[in-house]
Amino acid sequence: WWGHRIPVWYVFPDEAAAAASSTGVSGDYVVARSEAEALVAAKDKHGDGVALRQEQDVLDTWFSSGLWPFSTLGWPDEEAADLQARFPTAVMETGHDILFFWVARMVMMSLALTGKAPFHTVLLHGLVRDAEGRKMSKSLGNVVDPIVSIDEYGADALRYTLATGTTMGQDLNLSMDRVVSSRNFGNKLWNAGKFILLNLPPPQRPQLAAADFSSQASLAGVPLTERWIVSTLHQVVARSTAAHEKLEMAEAGRLLYDFFWGDFADWYIEAAKAKLYSEDEEAKMTARSVLVYAFDCVLRLAHPFMPFITEELWQALPHQGPALIAASWPSASAAVDPVALEHFGVLRTMVVAIRNARDEYGVVPGRRIPATVIVADTALREALQAEAAALCLLAKLDNGSFSVAAETPAGDDSSRISLVVADGVEVVLPLEGLFDPAKEIDRLSNQLKKLEKELGGLKGRLSNEKFLAKAAPSVVEETRQQQADLQDKQQAIQAKLEQMQQLQQKALATA
Repeated sequence: WWGHRIPVWYVFPDEAAAAASSTGVSGDYVVARSEAEALVAAKDKHGDGVALRQEQDVLDTWFSSGLWPFSTLGWPDEEAADLQARFPTAVMETGHDILFFWVARMVMMSLALTGKAPFHTVLLHGLVRDAEGRKMSKSLGNVVDPIVSIDEYGADALRYTLATGTTMGQDLNLSMDRVVSSRNFGNKLWNAGKFILLNLPPPQRPQLAAADFSSQASLAGVPLTERWIVSTLHQVVARSTAAHEKLEMAEAGRLLYDFFWGDFADWYIEAAKAKLYSEDEEAKMTARSVLVYAFDCVLRLAHPFMPFITEELWQALPHQGPALIAASWPSASAAVDPVALEHFGVLRTMVVAIRNARDEYGVVPGRRIPATVIVADTALREALQAEAAALCLLAKLDNGSFSVAAETPAGDDSSRISLVVADGVEVVLPLEGLFDPAKEIDRLSNQLKKLEKELGGLKGRLSNEKFLAKAAPSVVEETRQQQADLQDKQQAIQAKLEQMQQLQQKALATA
């Protein structure tokens, strides 16, 4: 369908004359709303035996497009259900380059034919350009075919990329790398949904469909990790809602991406495994309920950007209602527990600090190590003690050798690592058993030799009068800064090497 055919019917003396015409055009014609009306007008003017042929050409494309807001809803039947329920619409989103070609025509045609403006807001997006910022054209051969992109990456991935790839007033340089990233985000959603579904016993699913932690009362009765993820989710819902209301689609998409990938998938799902794989049935049920509730909200937030995969996941998981597309938007004023946000923030920082220490000291990735957490604040200490299983799982600590205390245990400071996590919070890791001192000494010695070689080169440049005289002042200053940084690093490695040597000597003395 290429548009509305021009409502002109050419009049021929009879059917034979009409059939003999190669163009279907005659010198006589009538204009009418329908063929039946045209036939009546032709007979009145030319007699009963006439035959008609309608003009093959169509009205201007923009004319047809101008009727779009209401013709798609059943107009000219003014009693059509869709027209009554959905017209006028709310927001018209389009490119600035067709503001007068299309948008102005829609407004004028709507006012003329319905007496109403078709929408109250026009959101203008930028042009979609190629990865190098050039306007797409057939002559340049840089046109990105959306059908090909959808076949390769999926409609959701392309839709998310276009919706979140730019801010208002800016053009979008469409790179396939961005579409791949969006596809990976969809895969992450799918894998998270699959993990959750596999951990939901079928008999419990009807009960889990009613999980709701939006109120302060429902939130108060769950453990720290669950209170944290739900509170963080509710904050994201509020911010995302505000972004949508301001038509900041890119910001809404970024909030969703950061929360789902950074908080929900990387932290909560991993922490929830401590409860899901335990023998505590009540803890399992709590984790399952929060997983279902939080993921349901994630799917609702993601649905405007990725309608197909989110609907598929929503239908597979416990839910209430016929379809996600008809589900309500999450409440933007749901409960938030600021204490849970603070306490889990400390736990998260602690896990990162332990992971960094493991990497710094070359601890075997799968080895579970002992640790003592020192916390001065009683409430925080009790909260971390209650989440010991999750903390040990996330930081790969030995549950049997993990403890939370109010004071630092007595002992030789040279035989342990002390990590200051926050004010009044410290982690103590005993060096013994973490690694092989001999291997660590070799590693640090090699690192020190490499560093000394780099320092020698920098010292040579800075002692060269020609370099100092000819090089730009900024280059000289940069070289001096590099030297200072390497010297700091050298001192740190030297101190650690001495610590390893002392540890090795103690091990030999007690052997």
